[in-house]
Amino acid sequence: MTTNYIKRYSENLNIKNNITNFNEILASVEGISAVSWEFLGHSRREFGEKILKDMYGIINNDNINVMVQLSPEQPDTAMVNYKKTWGIIGDSGVNLDNITEKKSFIDMGRNGLILTGVGSIPITVEGNIQKLINSERELFFSNISPCFDFDSSLNIGRLNQWIRNILINNGIVFYLLGYFDEVDSEVVALGRKDALIEIM
Repeated sequence: MTTNYIKRYSENLNIKNNITNFNEILASVEGISAVSWEFLGHSRREFGEKILKDMYGIINNDNINVMVQLSPEQPDTAMVNYKKTWGIIGDSGVNLDNITEKKSFIDMGRNGLILTGVGSIPITVEGNIQKLINSERELFFSNISPCFDFDSSLNIGRLNQWIRNILINNGIVFYLLGYFDEVDSEVVALGRKDALIEIM
């Protein structure tokens, strides 16, 4: 990898840092650090997958685990209940054939249904991650699978549970900062300091 990224590091996310505000993601998780890589002048919409894979590839060259939550809440209709999370994502142009171990979950929200999904994508597949990045806002990746029974976790906090479980089991959670129209791309990795050492 020859790309020059701007790297930032924060050892303790419970204090002010120069990456972002992690309060919504990391409620009550102690001992977590963060590393971010920023690619100036290369938009998230075009280069999000590249920067994610460059960072992830230092740690793992196998599949990358994904967790997604559709936003906003979905209407409680027969079609939504039939298609579920991955069916709706597939309608947006993402090739579901390249995503294995897919699971979809439907929970009741305040104004409709909260749809979340997990899966695994081979790191060698091109384009699928970028399509996910361009279509979904609540999108997270990891180098390990969560160590709990997702099927019996019947509450609306599946996304936070997934993130928390990865972190307490010494895994790394990756996600893109900013919005769809960002002119730069930036990926942040969360984990314990010893887990992040290779990408610092």
